[in-house]
Amino acid sequence: MLMVLDRSELTVRVNAGVIQVYKDDALLQRAATHLLEMLVVYGNPLVESSVWRELAQAGVPAVILAARGGQACALLAEGLATQLPARRLQYACAEDGTLARQLARWVLVRKVLSYRLPYLFLVKHCDSDVANRFRQVLEQAPAKLHKVDALDSFMGIEGQVSREWFQLLSNTLPEHWKFTGRNRQPPRDPLNALLSLGYTLALADIRQVLVTEGFDPAFGFLHQPFPAREALALDVLEIFRSGVDLFALNLLGELTPEAFYYRAEEGCRLNKTARPVFYREWAIYRDNWPRPLGEVENSRDFATAPLREQVRGQLKQLRQTMGELKDVES
Repeated sequence: MLMVLDRSELTVRVNAGVIQVYKDDALLQRAATHLLEMLVVYGNPLVESSVWRELAQAGVPAVILAARGGQACALLAEGLATQLPARRLQYACAEDGTLARQLARWVLVRKVLSYRLPYLFLVKHCDSDVANRFRQVLEQAPAKLHKVDALDSFMGIEGQVSREWFQLLSNTLPEHWKFTGRNRQPPRDPLNALLSLGYTLALADIRQVLVTEGFDPAFGFLHQPFPAREALALDVLEIFRSGVDLFALNLLGELTPEAFYYRAEEGCRLNKTARPVFYREWAIYRDNWPRPLGEVENSRDFATAPLREQVRGQLKQLRQTMGELKDVES
């Protein structure tokens, strides 16, 4: 269950394990913390400190989104779990340049394979030449990744796939969406607004699963450690970006350009009327996330499962791969 606070004039309290949302003295919303999966906050509601403590103890992440442009979003969640074996293995692999590069390749292969699913959704509506070019780049990318061994080479191959993907979107979407490519901070068109918000929410789920599974979100293989950047969370997000892209493309079919507003400082954003539509559909989608198509043979075989469940599955494979690589090195 998602709880979204979308007004500045709200007061949020907790009583006996129940989050309560008030406007003045009127109770607008309530939810037991054990039923909550995420709290999303817009603007500047008054949230009592006991609420943050309750959420942290219950392991419920909070995403605080910027009300104005120029502000970064904040992810609040519990600290590192007490499980040590996964983190020790993670640190050993991250600090070994050879193993880290092999795991960076592992991430990127899964990322490029996952684009088959949104491609099949889009190919029915696009120019065949552009679609064929992207399909060719996509099919060649895994083999290319296995032939190189430098991080710069990995990123060059991944960058080509991303450029062709967004070029395909640019050639396919109707002109009224004004999409010409990926942009952010701030996003300048409706699709980029949906992508940025979707990536942020998916990242919050991924970070929560990483911590509960014993990983340190800060040490990655593809993304390098940097202050205030959780590199492993961003690594895992790469595998699920195509799922966010598919969600955004589907949602555009339900919205019109009037569902968005644009300001120079804030960029393009969903308006207050459209935001509930986004969160309603996101709550459904994250519980029925399409499985990356690299695991199946064709579109008729794809299945869905909750996002967090799929993240746990990828982390299980990651832990196994780390162990195998470390054993070989030893």
